[in-house]
Amino acid sequence: MRDFVAQRRERRSGDRGRRSGGTAACEAGPTETGLYVLAAKAVEENALDVALVTMPASGRMLEVTPVMDDEFVAIFPPGEVDLPAQATPALLASRPLVLYEPGANTRRIVDDWFRRAGMRPAPIMELGSVEAINVLVGAGLGCSVLPRMAMGGSGPRAKLAVRPLGPRLRRRLAIVLRRDKPLHRGLREVVRVLSRPRGGPAQPAGMRPARSGSSR
Repeated sequence: MRDFVAQRRERRSGDRGRRSGGTAACEAGPTETGLYVLAAKAVEENALDVALVTMPASGRMLEVTPVMDDEFVAIFPPGEVDLPAQATPALLASRPLVLYEPGANTRRIVDDWFRRAGMRPAPIMELGSVEAINVLVGAGLGCSVLPRMAMGGSGPRAKLAVRPLGPRLRRRLAIVLRRDKPLHRGLREVVRVLSRPRGGPAQPAGMRPARSGSSR
C-alpha cells in the first residue's frame, strides 16, 4: 500500500493520460491519514479499480457500497495488569494516548466517541500509521484506540493487551468503484470477496455489490 501511495504521488507530476487501471484492493483508513482521499481519487481517475475505505465516502463518478462494520478496540502495553473488561473514555483519557493524526475518518470517529462522553482526547502523539502506533504502545509509551481489523496478524502486536470499548464503537467500510467500471473476471472476484459478510457466503460472481442508500 505504501508503494502505491508513492507511485501515485510520482504520477501526479507526470502524464495523467497514460493509465491502464490496475486491479487492486486497498484498505484506505487505518493505515495512512490521507490515504482515503488518495485511494478514492485513484479509483475516480481509473488508476485503481477498487478500494475499501472508511465511510463516509463520496465522489461524482464513484459507486460507494457499504459492506461491513469493523469494531474499534483499545490496546495497552504488554503485561498490563488489572485492566477492566471494557475500556471507557474516562479510562483512556486518564492515560497517555497515541492516536491517529487529525483529518482521517477513523480519527473523527474516535474523537466523536470521546465527545459523546463529554471528553476531548489530548494525545501525547498523533501518527499516521498503525505500525508506528503499535510500536509505541508496545514500548509502553501509552495506549490507543484502533480498528480491530488493523490488529490482525502476528508479531509485536500479538503481545498487546486488547480490550473492547464501552460503549462499543464501530466504523462502516465501503467498496468504492467507478460507476462505469466494467467488472472483468479478476475485478469480479475482488468485489465478490470484499462483499462477503464476515463469516458468511460471498455474493455471486458477476454481480455488482448491492448499494445501500445514496453515495452522493
